[in-house]
Amino acid sequence: MSKYYYPLLCTRGAVVFPMQDLAVEVGRQASIDAVNYANAYLTNIVLVSQKDLTVDLPGPDDVYNFGTICRIKTSRERDDHLKVIFSGITRCRILKHFIKDDVNFVEIEEIHDYVEDEYGYSWYANSKYRSGKSVKTTIVNASKLNCCDHANLNVALGRALGVKMRYRHSSRCYFKGHGWAGHVWCEFLSDDGKYYAIDTSTSGSKTWKNHGGSSCATAKKLDSLSF
Repeated sequence: MSKYYYPLLCTRGAVVFPMQDLAVEVGRQASIDAVNYANAYLTNIVLVSQKDLTVDLPGPDDVYNFGTICRIKTSRERDDHLKVIFSGITRCRILKHFIKDDVNFVEIEEIHDYVEDEYGYSWYANSKYRSGKSVKTTIVNASKLNCCDHANLNVALGRALGVKMRYRHSSRCYFKGHGWAGHVWCEFLSDDGKYYAIDTSTSGSKTWKNHGGSSCATAKKLDSLSF
C-alpha cells in the first residue's frame, strides 16, 4: 500500500466516511493550524476521532489508528473558529505521528475497501458472519446478506474507524408486501450526542416505515448479536 504524509485534525467524535461530506466547527488551535496548512499548500488532510472526548490536547495515544483522508471543500472564518466542510476520499491507517512546520502530521497508508458498492439481500436465519469471523471473510464469501450480517458489516466498518456503534433488534417490524418479521439494523453515535440508524438491508421507506416507529415494535439496544 502507498504511504503518504498529511496534516492531522482530531475530532471529538465526528467521523467522515469516503464519498461523504461533513461540516465541522474547528476551534482548537492545532486543528485550525492543520486546516490552514492544507489550504495554503493545497493538500489533503486526515480526520481521526479521539478516544476520550474530554481531552483538549489529544496526543498520538489519545486518537484511533484509523481515519479518513479528506479534501477541504470550503473553509470560512466564524469569530474564533472555522466552519469547514470536509469531503471524504478514502480510509487510512495511521503509521506515525510527527510535527512539521509546527503542524501535527501523520504518515498513513491508504485502505482500499473490499466492500462492494451494494450488497444484495438474502433471507436466512440469524448471523453467518459474526464473532470470530472477519469483515473480509464476509465480503469475500457472500454477495447477499441478511439483515443481521448487513448490520455486522456496518458495525465492523464503523468501529474500525473509531465510531461508536450499536445494534438494534426488534422481534416485530412490518414490511410492505411481507407482513411482520424480526429485524436487525445498527446505529452510530454522532458528535451531536444522538444515535442515527444505518440499515442497508432494506430500501428505506419503500420497504418499511421507520425504525422504532409505529411499524416496528420496541427495539433492543445491543453491543453485539448473540444470534
